[in-house]
Amino acid sequence: FFLDLLNSKPFSVHNEPVAYMMLYILLLSNGYRCLHLYSFFESLVKNQDKFINHIKQASLNWSEGLSNPMGLHRFILQRLLEAYRAVEYEVRNYTFDQQTNKSDYIENTINKLEEVFSKQDIRRLHPTISDSTINRTLVRMRDEKKIRPLGTGRSAKWMKLYPSTKKTNIFEQMKMKV
Repeated sequence: FFLDLLNSKPFSVHNEPVAYMMLYILLLSNGYRCLHLYSFFESLVKNQDKFINHIKQASLNWSEGLSNPMGLHRFILQRLLEAYRAVEYEVRNYTFDQQTNKSDYIENTINKLEEVFSKQDIRRLHPTISDSTINRTLVRMRDEKKIRPLGTGRSAKWMKLYPSTKKTNIFEQMKMKV
């Protein structure tokens, strides 16, 4: 239907956007619920050259009734599989965030960050954890003398007061001199 709508050009203007919206509506109405949480059009834009090539290949003999939409079909199914994987990843992270002690989770993240870090670094890695939980964890770690603030306000940085565990390379682990 998408190819027919795109190639028949039933309107005097804006045939292409209407065909794209119709494709999206058809996918949503046929049960691809991952598209409620994942940007299908962003995925198409990322792979725009491939998408256009698949449309051209599928439309080669469209006027004779001999179009071959299998490449386009495979391409769209790949985008849908990509969407389901992205949504699954986000759901897994959200579920994990809900089941763990968030303060310990933040502290573990701080341990993995650089020597100097900001609250924005933590927010970027844990978007579902509230600012108040992040602040409580930072204050607790400050009181335990694990970190200290470098400045005040939103742009304040924090510094670890304990030595980072340096990851040794395989030669150091085997006590080899290279």
